[in-house]
Amino acid sequence: MESKKNPKTLQQINTELYADSIEFCPTEPFHNYFICGTYSYDDKTQDKPTRSGKIHLFEVFPNNLDCKKLQTKEVSGVLDLKWSNFYEGNQTNFKTFFSQASSDGFLSLFSLNSIDNSVNFEMVQSENAFQEESQKQIICLSVDWNNSIYKNKDALLCSSLSNGTISLFQFQNESLTLLKNWNAHQYEAWYSHFHRHNPSIIFTGSDDCMFKGWDIRTDMKTPTFINKNHKMGVCAIDSHWFDENLIATGSYDEKCRIFDIRFMNKPISFAKTQGGVWRAKWSPFKELQSTIALACMRQGVQIWNTFLKQGLYEKKEFIQEIHFIDHLDDLSYGIDWSRKSFQKDYFFASCSFYNKDLRFWKVSSNQFLDFLEK
Repeated sequence: MESKKNPKTLQQINTELYADSIEFCPTEPFHNYFICGTYSYDDKTQDKPTRSGKIHLFEVFPNNLDCKKLQTKEVSGVLDLKWSNFYEGNQTNFKTFFSQASSDGFLSLFSLNSIDNSVNFEMVQSENAFQEESQKQIICLSVDWNNSIYKNKDALLCSSLSNGTISLFQFQNESLTLLKNWNAHQYEAWYSHFHRHNPSIIFTGSDDCMFKGWDIRTDMKTPTFINKNHKMGVCAIDSHWFDENLIATGSYDEKCRIFDIRFMNKPISFAKTQGGVWRAKWSPFKELQSTIALACMRQGVQIWNTFLKQGLYEKKEFIQEIHFIDHLDDLSYGIDWSRKSFQKDYFFASCSFYNKDLRFWKVSSNQFLDFLEK
């Protein structure tokens, strides 16, 4: 019998290098595929330290409750991966795209292709994310697309950089063009995220403890808001799939905060995670819209019930549902929900850094139901 607190691990995979990013494909034809990004740092090379990585592509087989690695590609060190939520093609030949925030300061574009039931990915382009020359190595720390709900073929991407800069890219005709950079933060800009319900708004978080909003229809010289509620660096941001007013942040200060974007002076709810929150992912399922999955560094992967639903903001502190302990005592950096449930079970993939560990796991509907009905 499954524990109500511990989900069932279906598969454990060694990622070869340090694992820090997990993303399921959101587009319908590719719901059973996810990617994992890895990173390695070598300071013993002759000229200068090198940062390398790999991207692994996996296919999920819900009937067998397992997954299989299809392809691995060597790349520069991976800091973040994100999918476009648009695909094109017919029933036998179709493709979509994903992007990589790279340790060499470039934003890389990949296509995932399905041709006669054969699936693979390939690099399409790699574009420098910083326009000016710099004596210091600039690293891309995060990336996001603005078509997660409005599934536009021509989309915008944002990337946050290690020098505090945010970069804005245009995706058009299957290629990337850098539109502009602006200085958003004093220190590392750990994360950038497009508002799902307003593709002109970007949220950013930084090691300067600032959480900011930006409207790309302006000159970006002044943020739309500055929140100083976090006690340490802001390294995760995620807007709600169903409520346009809710947005979550994660911080090194071991809290996940939920904000109502109409009142950004302080959070309406929070969780004490006991570990720095490196990634936060709202549930993409309406029946679980009050739940959020967190990668909490040295406190494993956690799923919480926020009690927040569309227009119903009642609780001050939310309650933990599931603590995935298999990643404890290492740095849990990646977590994501599969966009497809199977027989009322919900599937996840997560990864931890130093032990090069990827876990594919599930939570039963009964586990969620027991908690959501409390």
